[in-house]
Amino acid sequence: MANDLFEKFTVGGLTNGVGKGVNIMCMSGELVELDQAQSVWKVTPDGVTTTVLGGADPAHCVLTHGCGFVEIRNYDADATGVGNEGGVAELVLHFGDISTHSTLASEVGHLKVIGGWAVAGFDINGGTVGSAVVDMIAPISFKRVLHNAIYFDIGAPYEQEGGTQVSISGNTILKFSAFAIVQGGGIRS
Repeated sequence: MANDLFEKFTVGGLTNGVGKGVNIMCMSGELVELDQAQSVWKVTPDGVTTTVLGGADPAHCVLTHGCGFVEIRNYDADATGVGNEGGVAELVLHFGDISTHSTLASEVGHLKVIGGWAVAGFDINGGTVGSAVVDMIAPISFKRVLHNAIYFDIGAPYEQEGGTQVSISGNTILKFSAFAIVQGGGIRS
């Protein structure tokens, strides 16, 4: 059977290849406790969430699509200078099959993220994770990739001209949908 140009699929699509082609992967969900110094949650393919770094509650990260590690770094409630200027936190998503991995450091090899994009919103005063109602846009921008991880900067809530900057808090829920273009790994039928 002949493989396509990138060795991702066989010609005719009868079987999966193992080559260099790309896939688009998605991770979407909600999380709270952005104010932790650094929090990392592990979400397995069957939706079980555990905390692998930091003191965040596993119930405070709910994915509606995807699995992997979800990480929050560089919290800055009013975006005045801890992380990137104008940013309130950094969202890092680690893609791949993590069902056999218990720590972040062991999952770097089988997928390579080569790009991506995201959209996000805030439930400023908080509520219930998993059913948050977005009341403010969360500007979010691509920052960088590293192995199987994609990094996004989360901007401060929109401030109207002449208005007052709205700060986020530990109760603020971030609702996000992120897409990553990845190379490598297998495709499950």
